Parts: sequence; C-alpha cells; structure tokens
Amino acid sequence: MLVLTRKIDEAIYVGGEVCIRVIDVRGDRVRIGIEAPRSVDVDREEIYMAKKAVNNPTKKTVGSINSVINARPVVASKIAAAARKEVTSMT
Repeated sequence: MLVLTRKIDEAIYVGGEVCIRVIDVRGDRVRIGIEAPRSVDVDREEIYMAKKAVNNPTKKTVGSINSVINARPVVASKIAAAARKEVTSMT
C-alpha cells in the first residue's frame, strides 16, 4: 500500500491519466477533486459497492440504490482508506 501526505492544492497522479487533488480540509473532512478520462469510472465507495452488488446478484445485495446514494457522507478516514485500496488495486 502506498500512503502519501498532501497539502491543499497538491495532487497525486495515477497511471498518467488520473489526477487526484486535495481541494479543502475542514476538521475530519477532506474534499478532493478527481480529473479522469470519461472512459474511467469514478465512484464514491458506497456507489461502487452498490453497482458491484447489482452486477453480482449471488453476493449480498443492497436493498435500494437510492438509500445508498442518499446516505450520510463518508468521513475522511474512510475516504482515505478507500483511496488506499484503489491505488493498491491499480498496482
């Protein structure tokens, strides 16, 4: 796993095509901006998991995608953990 520290306006490039930039930090929340080609799906973790559940009905499914979409925002530590998993899976 690659763990990086970034300040506001600093970025991380993934695969030369995806740019992840720190936009703002407020308390335990981090706002990030992601620039990626249209061919690259960029989803919040809960949306990704809902799509995965819909595409693989043999696994535990999510009751309603709307409930996932309207769920409480994920705290920064969960966002960071998801980003670490995503970067790890790309290598």
